[in-house]
Amino acid sequence: MEVKLKEKSKSKSYNFIVTHSDAGKRLDTVVAKHFSSISRSMAKKLIKTGNIVVNNQIKSAHYQVKEEDIINIEIPEIQRSEIIPIEMKLDVIYEDDYILVINKPPDIPVHPSAGHRNDTLVNALLGYLGKTENLSSIGGIERPGIVHRLDKDTSGVLLIAKNDHSHLKLSEQFQYRKIQKNYEAILKGILEKDRGKIESSIARHPTNRKKFTTAEHGKDSITFFEVIDRKNETTWVRFMPKTGRTHQLRVHSVSIGHPIVGDPIYSRGYTKYKYLALVAKSLKIVHPKTGLIYTFIASYPNHFIEIAKYFGYRIDIKENKNRWMIEKK
Repeated sequence: MEVKLKEKSKSKSYNFIVTHSDAGKRLDTVVAKHFSSISRSMAKKLIKTGNIVVNNQIKSAHYQVKEEDIINIEIPEIQRSEIIPIEMKLDVIYEDDYILVINKPPDIPVHPSAGHRNDTLVNALLGYLGKTENLSSIGGIERPGIVHRLDKDTSGVLLIAKNDHSHLKLSEQFQYRKIQKNYEAILKGILEKDRGKIESSIARHPTNRKKFTTAEHGKDSITFFEVIDRKNETTWVRFMPKTGRTHQLRVHSVSIGHPIVGDPIYSRGYTKYKYLALVAKSLKIVHPKTGLIYTFIASYPNHFIEIAKYFGYRIDIKENKNRWMIEKK
């Protein structure tokens, strides 16, 4: 897929040509697939308002695209007044003119949603950077700069795009699964296998809208894992997800009978801990401007250290720092 960016007054427009692999799929599905920051619901809204057209014609969200269809997407100008900047200390791992990488704290939602309008990382990003022009606009009014997301309960490495070029380049890496993501978690019970693969379809729970579950009609999901250590009826694991479904690691952990310690939604009997024992530990990307390979590593948050210590694991506090490195060619 080749995406082209055009300036159009104070908005941004993008166009791409449908390939054979996407032919026959719904328009909103294809748009959401190629732009990781545009959800399917957001795509539907843009289609309804005429901001997404096919071959210069307005189509419905369920229109089945054809090979060589030209899809045009116009993202309206972000109105700064719609999101209130707030002062929040950001734990910055790395920053340059193109990207910002932070260590997200737990219990903070990434972007505004129902019930969370002025207490999100997006609000904090506007407070930190000063104006929306310092963030990419592809995510729309409520998600400026947001290339990918972490659950509200999950801490760790979060990547932010400062301009649209960076956003497109990074979104392509996520789409084609070129970005390497490593998470670490402490699970309930002893996991017998030292390493393995969890593969299932994930869908929203039929009766509890806050939960997701494995289901035949869901979206495919794949997670590789390896055991770091085992102590006191718990297992410390490293997850390497190949897909990025909502609650994927939490659902996969439950599906193998080992929920994450401290999970308030999926882990019965292990909810006495304040936060979830899950951290997005590292992220490996190709820099959108330089083409160099960067790896960003987040320090363990205090709650993870406390849970690990409680079960007998050891974390070297002196070495517990945010880090980044460039891979030599």
